[in-house]
Amino acid sequence: MIQSKAIDILGSLSNKEFQQFGKYLDSSAFTSHKNLPKLYRFLKKYHPVFDSDSLTKESIYRAVYGSSAYDDSKTRKLLSDIYKEAEKFIVILNVFSQKETYDKIILEELDIRKLDSIFISKYDEVTAYLDGSEKHYQYYLDKFLVEWKNIMFHLERGMQHKIALNIYKRTEYLIFFFLSDLFLSLNDIDSNRHAYNIINKVNLAEFFISNLNDKKLLEYIRQNKFENTDLVYTYYLGYLALKNFNDEQSYYNLKEFVLKNIDSFHEGSQKTSVIFLISYCTRKLRLQRTRKFELELNEWYNLYIKYKLHKISGENYIRSDLFLNILANYFDVGRISEAGKFLEDNIESIQPSHRKNMLAIANALIQFEKRNFGESLKHSSLIKSNTFLYKDKVKLLILKNNYELKNFEIAKELSHNYRNFLQENKNITDLQKERGTKFLHYYNILWRIFDGKGDKISLTKLKEEIAANSRFNESVWIQDKVNEFTK
Repeated sequence: MIQSKAIDILGSLSNKEFQQFGKYLDSSAFTSHKNLPKLYRFLKKYHPVFDSDSLTKESIYRAVYGSSAYDDSKTRKLLSDIYKEAEKFIVILNVFSQKETYDKIILEELDIRKLDSIFISKYDEVTAYLDGSEKHYQYYLDKFLVEWKNIMFHLERGMQHKIALNIYKRTEYLIFFFLSDLFLSLNDIDSNRHAYNIINKVNLAEFFISNLNDKKLLEYIRQNKFENTDLVYTYYLGYLALKNFNDEQSYYNLKEFVLKNIDSFHEGSQKTSVIFLISYCTRKLRLQRTRKFELELNEWYNLYIKYKLHKISGENYIRSDLFLNILANYFDVGRISEAGKFLEDNIESIQPSHRKNMLAIANALIQFEKRNFGESLKHSSLIKSNTFLYKDKVKLLILKNNYELKNFEIAKELSHNYRNFLQENKNITDLQKERGTKFLHYYNILWRIFDGKGDKISLTKLKEEIAANSRFNESVWIQDKVNEFTK
């Protein structure tokens, strides 16, 4: 088994694409590398996983050059060449699958070749297609680029008078695209600031918006009823919701507008709109857990699944962290049976390599919520993964299960192991380490209270302290356990 960029890119091709790539290599119209078809035929039997021990540099060399003495430089050249051809091939696939990209290239070629009458009819066809398709903020950029080609076509032929008004359109599309991406970027900056405490001293986006009368500009856009500007307004409302975070009316303005227009949006804009609302609710719940925003978040997660917003490019899978967040929300709103239904309906949307682990950890979490702690531990033992998300989640879950089962000695050893895991893992952030360490601090306090060694601890002060420092792993469970002692 070898490690190579060529193997990685070939492994990413579907069976159909891989077969097409073989035909591509056989065609002299695309490539003249006479050795690559031989290499392809050898690699074909290992596609798509390429994990056989018999797949080595030496076996690759023999498949192409026969029994002559092994030459490493030739083998590396072979792999480099097939990688470059695979790069070209996936670009060709993309161009033919993306009509917008294809059309822009055709317009440029028609212009260069002075095929004026065909250019004009093609321009009309392209603009009609873009205007009739579902809208996404990429639409503004596509329209800008097409208008620019049309303007340049007429300018070069001395027909400026025919496109005088098109220049206004070109500028409008550019501004709409810029504003859409600006509001998206501002939301991303804000999310990273609150989720990961990441702040850049130089923040041109926020400096720009602070010097722009955005309210007046958006009012002008709305009053003049430019076509297809609902997207810009949606992104603007998303920006206002997080900017004016303490004013919940900004959130409800966004919610009302999204629910009214979501069916007319492109799937990419549907996803962005819903993520705005999810981000707002998530941030609210980080600060203070309330039933109202747990239910709001549940509404948006359900909408996310209903519209299959994880499948933006057709075959995308649900991210594992999002899948677990949705499960956790079902637990928060007390809908454990719906969590089980969600797992059953959507487990196939998890990447195949993660599916077995996700099924195990999801079942372990569901059994924990049902208070079947022994069953939860059984499912936890099935998880075999070095992925931090799974390892961290399962270690915490096992600690909680052993607390509920009052397995003090086991819990003591596991908490020590978890501390070492946090301290020695170089692949996790300082913030993740801090949140895990805080959990251990309060977890050990629970045991001290339980076994009577924490008699001097004031539960009232402990509850206040936890409430003031609630941004750590499993803080809600810790609070619930402290409340049980209070009762």
